[in-house]
Amino acid sequence: MTTHRKVAPDTLLDALTDELIGMTDEQVLAGEDPALVLAQGRAMLAKAVADAGKRRLAAAKTAVEARRRSPPPEPPAATATALQAREFLRLAQNDPRFTMAARQLSEMSDEDVLRAYNQLLHLMEKDAPGDSGK
Repeated sequence: MTTHRKVAPDTLLDALTDELIGMTDEQVLAGEDPALVLAQGRAMLAKAVADAGKRRLAAAKTAVEARRRSPPPEPPAATATALQAREFLRLAQNDPRFTMAARQLSEMSDEDVLRAYNQLLHLMEKDAPGDSGK
């Protein structure tokens, strides 16, 4: 009676790698044309790189679409403090509907933060559903 024992994948991979390293070029190629084998290997690698790129692009598109579908940040009360306005602007920086200058909020004065906050609120009001663009 034969018993089959499970071999850890690392052990199997190490054994196969050792066997491959110990083989001569002729044994590895098994009569195949080296140029053809090289071309096939490069084609497989190029396809793998392209497939990985497609997967990354699909994941990025999914993330952008999810971000678009997420509700916009809720504006603080009309009498927002500079701290509340900074937090709102920090959240709005990640919203794909808005493009904001590449300034650090921590470098902006309170007046600049409140001005940017009010401008963003104004833009949001103009883009509100049901608004005819007035």
